[in-house]
Amino acid sequence: MAAGRFWPHHRHLLINAGRVAMKSLRWRCCYLSFCCLCAISFSSAQHSEQDKLTRFLQGMESFSADFDQVLLNEHNEPLEMSSGQVKLIRDGRFYWHYTTPYSQKIISDGDLLWVYDEDLQQVTVSRLNTAIANTPLRILSSQLDVSEYYDLTVLPLTAGIDIIELRPHDTDSPYSLIRFTLDGTTLLSMTLQDALGYTTNIEFSHTARNPVLDAALFNFSVPDGIDVIDHRALDTDPENAAGPPP
Repeated sequence: MAAGRFWPHHRHLLINAGRVAMKSLRWRCCYLSFCCLCAISFSSAQHSEQDKLTRFLQGMESFSADFDQVLLNEHNEPLEMSSGQVKLIRDGRFYWHYTTPYSQKIISDGDLLWVYDEDLQQVTVSRLNTAIANTPLRILSSQLDVSEYYDLTVLPLTAGIDIIELRPHDTDSPYSLIRFTLDGTTLLSMTLQDALGYTTNIEFSHTARNPVLDAALFNFSVPDGIDVIDHRALDTDPENAAGPPP
């Protein structure tokens, strides 16, 4: 199968499984729902919930961490465990590297998204805005008014830990729940549940706030002998502009 380990049933970090072929269930939610914690904007509604996210993001220009990820099926049984590193700059650039059980790199320069499966000797390229449509990554990588698209709920505090849940207004969204666990300005974990009942849990460690990152990390050059699957032509098709097919 092709290079889609990163999303639902696949790998969350966050990209659309409809546009990237998949080799395993690792590729659907990453996520993460994540991969690039760029600016979020808010309306006046749900003020206290938004304050929690605002406090986390305020003043953060870059971020890095190690992560451990577990993919669970609808019966809460583990399907795959993986780990790696994430680095991002909050202008749309990110570097998400799965190192175990096999290597996969998800890289964005803010315009293009590259998914590189080293063991398959294959890379998939898409336009970033199209690839992250209707995914959790969009929350973290754009000037999105979250309250316009999601209902926010803050769960009761446990030992000073904030748990924030986002549920999409759009019933066709591939994700039914996105959960952030925060300790002040430290991101501890993310949980993503997709429409098929699969759950991806991502725990972060060795987090660094505003580290100095090498800009070269976010530029991808295709190695010699690597097959390229180019979705950029599809991304310019008006029928595909809103995101991948169901």
